[in-house]
Parts: sequence; structure tokens; C-alpha cells
Amino acid sequence: MQLEAVRALAWAGTESALDALRQVLFTSKAGDSSGLHQEIVTVLGRWQNPDLKPQAAQALIDGLHSTHLWMVNPAIKQTIAIGLSYLQQPQARESLTQLLADEDMGVRLHAVAALKSLGAETSRQYLEHLAHQTDLPDRLKQGVTIALQEWDRSVGGRW
Repeated sequence: MQLEAVRALAWAGTESALDALRQVLFTSKAGDSSGLHQEIVTVLGRWQNPDLKPQAAQALIDGLHSTHLWMVNPAIKQTIAIGLSYLQQPQARESLTQLLADEDMGVRLHAVAALKSLGAETSRQYLEHLAHQTDLPDRLKQGVTIALQEWDRSVGGRW
């Protein structure tokens, strides 16, 4: 029933529906179904109303920076990366880059694909700039290196 309610709110596509989904995402208890969180993240990442795509993207970005227990699930992080790719909001670039430090390789690869979709040339330049920074945390530096290697493996810089 909860999943159907989430889908109905997404179908409505209004600002109040978006606010309601965001509220459920960030106020539901740790014991609640991770399937509910997965569905909310999925529908936010597919938000259709162009005027509300920035807010939907921000909700996903806020999720990445949250300490909620549902954020430990690699599948949710991957879904967020896919959603940010679809929403095409430049403010997502930094958060997607932070996903390159994730311990799960699937999350890292989804982040690379999403970065490419946000503007392959700009994202690559950003990653190259980060790769030369000496104060970058080791895990992120490793993720950036892997991302650049994956970038080079793809044909013509595109997947």
C-alpha cells in the first residue's frame, strides 16, 4: 500500500507531492522497509515536471549526505546516481564525485556513468583537476583514478 501511495504522489508530479515524498524519505524510522526508501528514490530520480527537477535532484543529493540507515544500501546509492543522471542538474556533479569514494564498485561505476551524462568534457576536466590535488582523501583519490581509467576504456569517452 505504501509503495502505491509513493507511485501515486510521483504520478501527481506537484510540488506538494514532491514535498511529501521528501518528508517520508527523511522522517521514516530506521525499521521501515528499505523497499519504501528505494521506491521513493526511484520516483524522485524520474521526476517529470521540469520546473521541479532541481528540487527532486536536491532531495537525492540530500539523501547522499544524510546519515540515515537506508543510505548504507549500495542499491539505493546506485539508484540515486541513475536518478541524478536523468534529472540533469549540474549541482549534482560534486555529490556524484563523492560517490567515487564508495567501497562498492557498482556504486562507483554508476557515479562515473552519471558524471558522463552531466557533460562528459566538463566532468572529465573536473576529475582530472581533482586527481592532481594533493589534499584529496585517499579513498576519493583512488575512486577518481578508477573513474578516469573507466572513462578511457569507453569508446570515445562515451558509453
